[in-house]
Amino acid sequence: MMVDQNEIIDDWDPLLLEYPFVRKGMTAKEYDEEKAYYFSRPIDEIKNGTYIPLWKQNQ
Repeated sequence: MMVDQNEIIDDWDPLLLEYPFVRKGMTAKEYDEEKAYYFSRPIDEIKNGTYIPLWKQNQ
């Protein structure tokens, strides 16, 4: 099933908001980009709390 990349993910599983890279109002495309970036980061960056999502870096 293809997801419309412009679809807002707010109606997806609410558990997604538990991920530090997810925010309300993001599109499916932004979600895919953030997810790829998150999983490309060193685990220590995530564990020690220094991970910053792309959307926060771009503010």
